[in-house]
Amino acid sequence: MEKIINQVEYFIILHFYFHINSLWQANKLFYLLIQQKYSNFAPLN
Repeated sequence: MEKIINQVEYFIILHFYFHINSLWQANKLFYLLIQQKYSNFAPLN
């Protein structure tokens, strides 16, 4: 029983890690896209 609980905990931690990681990656991409979009309007950059 102890082993099963540890496995479940491990999978939950792994799931959250990948979820947060992919969210961060998506935010980075979104930020870069917005940065590019607004740099087109600012010829000083």
